[in-house]
Amino acid sequence: MLRYNYTESNELGKRLRRVRKAAGMTLQQLSDALNKEYGTHANKGTISKYENGIHEPNASTIFCIAQIIGISVDYLMGKTDLDYPSVLAMIEEKKAARKQAAPDDDGEAAEEQGDSEGPANYSYDVIDNSMSPRYRIGDVLIVRTGMPIVADGAYLVQYKNNQPMVRRIVQEPGRWILKTENRAFDSTEVALPEGAKTPDNVEVFGRVIEYRRSEI
Repeated sequence: MLRYNYTESNELGKRLRRVRKAAGMTLQQLSDALNKEYGTHANKGTISKYENGIHEPNASTIFCIAQIIGISVDYLMGKTDLDYPSVLAMIEEKKAARKQAAPDDDGEAAEEQGDSEGPANYSYDVIDNSMSPRYRIGDVLIVRTGMPIVADGAYLVQYKNNQPMVRRIVQEPGRWILKTENRAFDSTEVALPEGAKTPDNVEVFGRVIEYRRSEI
């Protein structure tokens, strides 16, 4: 049985605050998700007390929070600082798979292997300050694939064939806005074809669920 041993350092509370903010969720949004998906009776005050070490979440609540945010229970409890594979390597593998699946000289398309492994976590090193102060150069982001788009969430995206970048996704009728948080960097407006769920020239690789602050 999973047990949580409270300590004065409140490692769980610190990690919970970091991953919640990295996922773009407010205290209210997290408590609402717990209530809707798992039938709890949490409120934003409950989550705040967890983060500040005032109350101890039980094992069931820890599991539910980890599922909603998309992290492991062990990471949330401070039992592991597991490093994840590079998301850029994953992107290159996807490109290679698509190239292999392209039609050959006879016009026959090779069979492309589907993504049957489900959501997975990857790491991404921030290379600019376009999302500052939220994320800065040198920060390591944990990107989880297969996550739905939510307001204020940050996503690793690729526009056309440009360098992958971290952006908020603002969905409006007929368009997406790949939004920066640093005004020194331009946001990108992308047309959304009628009836389409995503623009043809934008690929969303995953949502940022956690980050490790650079000491630089």
